[in-house]
Amino acid sequence: MEKLSKDVIEYYFNNPHANGSKYMQKKFNVGEVKLRKILTKELDRRFENSIARKWINKSWFFLLYTMDKRTERTQDNKELLLKALHKSLGIVTEACEKTGLSRTQHYKWYKEDEDYRKKVQEIDGMFIDFAETHLKEQIEKGSTPATIFYLKTRGKKRGYGDSLDITSGDEPIKININLGD
Repeated sequence: MEKLSKDVIEYYFNNPHANGSKYMQKKFNVGEVKLRKILTKELDRRFENSIARKWINKSWFFLLYTMDKRTERTQDNKELLLKALHKSLGIVTEACEKTGLSRTQHYKWYKEDEDYRKKVQEIDGMFIDFAETHLKEQIEKGSTPATIFYLKTRGKKRGYGDSLDITSGDEPIKININLGD
């Protein structure tokens, strides 16, 4: 890490046109967050020494500004997609089509961003509650298919369902078969 930090800082301050974070990420095979940490740490160090302030040029601030704008745009896109998910009852493909964002991006955010994942799960939970409310209303109106569906999914412990689940706790199961003589 030490060598990487030195290389990034040396390259940045010796190349006046090195203000594109994407280029530097590719050149040093480092992510945006790590690049930002390296450069911010150096900025803080250089600001401690008032004589060194003249070394900090406009491109430095442009790089940090660009990174901040990208982060801000990402947050805006996440909020936009969350609103679209809410309107589409949590259907990802429909929400992505409405926003122009990719399903891949949604799933990347879902995997990497805990807050985003929690918000998506809240939306999913809200619509499951919504569907259960409508199922309850159908049962109250006397809908036989709704009643059967409910019993198959929620009444399994009482023996309703398409399959039979036999358990014996921790006791061995004994089966006696009388073939009759």
